[in-house]
Amino acid sequence: MRCFHITERETNHMTQEKDRAEQPEGSSENVSESQQQTKRLEDKIFVLENTNDRLSKKVATFPKFSMLISIMTFLVLFSYIVINDTGMTKRIADQIELSKDDIESSMREDIKNEMLNEIAEIQNISDGDELFDKLYKSAQETNDELKNKMAGIELRQKMIVEGAKGSLESMYFIFTAVSALFSILGIYFAYRHIHAESKKEESQEKHDQEMRGLVGSFQNNIDTINSLIETLQQSYSYKEEVEREIKELRERHHEGEEKFRESILKLNTDAVRLYKEGFSRTTLNREERKRELKTFSNQMNNMAANRNIENQANPFCYYIRGLAHIANYRLANGIRDLEIAYRDGEVELSGVTEKNYAGHDIVGIREHLNRMLVDACYFEATSYKNLGKYKESIARFSKAIELDPTHLDSRVTRVQVMFFDARFEQFGKECEELDKILNSFSGTDADEVDKAALKDAKKFLKLYQGNMYLPKDERLLPTSRSGYKKYEDKAEAMKFYRQAYDHSTSARPTFALAQAMEQVTPASWGRGETPEKMYEEAMRKLKDRVTHDHDLMYAVMLYYMLAVCACKLTREKENAQIHLAEARRCLRELPEDITYFSPMNKIRLSRAEILEEMNKFEKYFIKK
Repeated sequence: MRCFHITERETNHMTQEKDRAEQPEGSSENVSESQQQTKRLEDKIFVLENTNDRLSKKVATFPKFSMLISIMTFLVLFSYIVINDTGMTKRIADQIELSKDDIESSMREDIKNEMLNEIAEIQNISDGDELFDKLYKSAQETNDELKNKMAGIELRQKMIVEGAKGSLESMYFIFTAVSALFSILGIYFAYRHIHAESKKEESQEKHDQEMRGLVGSFQNNIDTINSLIETLQQSYSYKEEVEREIKELRERHHEGEEKFRESILKLNTDAVRLYKEGFSRTTLNREERKRELKTFSNQMNNMAANRNIENQANPFCYYIRGLAHIANYRLANGIRDLEIAYRDGEVELSGVTEKNYAGHDIVGIREHLNRMLVDACYFEATSYKNLGKYKESIARFSKAIELDPTHLDSRVTRVQVMFFDARFEQFGKECEELDKILNSFSGTDADEVDKAALKDAKKFLKLYQGNMYLPKDERLLPTSRSGYKKYEDKAEAMKFYRQAYDHSTSARPTFALAQAMEQVTPASWGRGETPEKMYEEAMRKLKDRVTHDHDLMYAVMLYYMLAVCACKLTREKENAQIHLAEARRCLRELPEDITYFSPMNKIRLSRAEILEEMNKFEKYFIKK
């Protein structure tokens, strides 16, 4: 067993030494620590095997040694008893012989002395009879005495023999007891030896199993370490390749950084270029402009998905992407980007980050930033209005006016939102004040604003004032909007719509004027106009407008107005259902959170409310 372990260990050791000799020189230092751990584990296994052998020998030797001592002790005691018995028998025999000799010598002396005494007395006796009697009497006495002494001797011998016999019986009893005791001890030691042998076999087997398990565990650890060493050797062989790949990645990263800087510069340049081209509500929804906005937005989103561009994209990037969201009716996303554009624009005004602009864009960039802040507020406010968040919309329009008092779209649309939010008194005051401001621009300050924009602003202001006074159809008006009926005034509605029509004969003033003319007497019409003629004119202009305006949200209102015009014209009434269906189709393509302008009651309604109004309109005006 021992020789086998030594041979196996030496064989493993030689194999490992061979493997280490075959390892590359470059990896020997790197795996030395692992090899040392392997050697320490092997040494521990060797020590455990030696300990196991010594314990096995001790366990096997101890029962045999105990049995040998027991047998030797039994033999010594048995020899002692036999020798003692023999000696005692001899001593008894010697004592008996001694007793016989002593009695014979004693009797011989006594007889001699008595005979001498008798002879002496006989010598003094002369009579023969007396002498015979004397001799006979003496012989008789001597005989009696001899008998008595012989009886005493026999009694003494008998006592000696009986004492010896008792002693021998005692000795035999002791011998028997000792023999029984040693037999019991022998049986006990035999049982103990047998039990110990069985236990030893079980414990030895268990111990061997534990040792085999422990040795196997150590061997598995050694195998694992060897496999790790092999893995490390392989990994070291890949080191140069990995370093080469890392170098290539760094070069690619450097190239990627260069391309990213070029891309971000192009993105910033395109954003400034697109801003300079200008956007309005109408141009925002033209197909070619929507494609440009979508392309820019996709490029910016792709770059933002791979890198953090927050501090590298200029404010115009967020402004253009915000308009792209608004053009696709993602109004909440558009508001978020416009807020970022406004925030970053303010920061840029305090210190322009020149690296975020092309060289030719740096000149006059502050002027464009100031203008962009106003436009961002305007489109943000318009988005809030379309979402029905009138408070936020008014706040952002007010901020745009604060930045640029000549921004007419913000001034006029803010008044409209006040009406939508049912701020009637404030609406009236703001309309009067805005009318004065617009008239002031028509004078000496006319060069500060665009004349076409000023004309549109006056038109819309009068339209919004007329909307407040136009009588509302109770069949279509939601119950929650009954407060709008408080300010109904047919004459005032006719007056303001006429003024709007005088400023512009476009579709919306024409349609509104036709509605107002239906509410008043023919005496108020004038100029040979009739509601039917105005509806015909409005329908013709609406058809042209819906053909060129691609804003779905605006198209809902235009198709709804066409349906209203068709109901008012006998030859067009059969087309009213078609126009209303188109309005509903556009409505379905838009998000559910958008609100819509009702051309019937001049208020803004949610998706559900405008659909309900269309259904009622169809019931009362088309199918009646």
